[in-house]
Amino acid sequence: RTLEINLLLQQVMARQSPVRQSAEEMRISLAAEERYLSEKVNLVEKHFSALAVNVSAVARKTARLRDKGDALAKGINEYADAETTDMGTKLKAVGECLAALEDFRQAQIDRVEAKVLQPLGNYEAVCRKAKEELQYSHSAREKELNKQRAVDRARVHDPANRQKISQLESALQKAKIECLRTTTGFEDYMEKFESKKIQDLKVILGEYMHAQMTLHAKALELYTIAYQNLHSINEQEETEVFRQGLHPQKRKSHTATASDGSLLHRTGSDPSLSSSMHRSELY
Repeated sequence: RTLEINLLLQQVMARQSPVRQSAEEMRISLAAEERYLSEKVNLVEKHFSALAVNVSAVARKTARLRDKGDALAKGINEYADAETTDMGTKLKAVGECLAALEDFRQAQIDRVEAKVLQPLGNYEAVCRKAKEELQYSHSAREKELNKQRAVDRARVHDPANRQKISQLESALQKAKIECLRTTTGFEDYMEKFESKKIQDLKVILGEYMHAQMTLHAKALELYTIAYQNLHSINEQEETEVFRQGLHPQKRKSHTATASDGSLLHRTGSDPSLSSSMHRSELY
């Protein structure tokens, strides 16, 4: 304990200017330092809060987009179920791809809420703690300032009372030691605060970008599969199926004609003879 006090005394002496500072000069210097540190804390509190609000708005918009995407996938699947041809199978694959994409979109929303919004929201408490530390440091500095004022007044109004001045100087020295301890601790705290702010910002925004990249990579993959299935639908085959459905009697007639031809072929008739008889009939 004695060693710590001696070290602090040495630091106090090292900090003191060759020209003694008045209480007013100390007040101005301390006010400038506190204003700088307070602005730093307020800056983080303001912009981290704004980031949280904006990311939350993006998450809500993404959730609405997910709902619309689910509705689109459902509509395509219902259409696919109504089609009885190969087109229905291909449309079903397209609908499944779009539905899977919305599942990935939901996973993205969950990741953003856990890895981005929650850490940003935690900075409200972090900044509140920093303000409390700043206030504690301010109290220690204000105490030193008051002791300095008392010494200055005694030197001006009662310079002959060496005992009183000595007592006030001793109290001032103790206040300086306490202020130095508090200030040093607070400066270390603020350095860690500043470093952690940068690290957290890199991690938080990095998580947001990673979530976006993952979703877009999956979207590209699923859209590619959906696109390939969509364009593998054979228009000619589908049109032929439509024609057959439009003229079912013609289809039966065509089937019967084909059956007669195959029956004639099976009975062993001579095509050349048939052709000669036909030509003689024409002449």
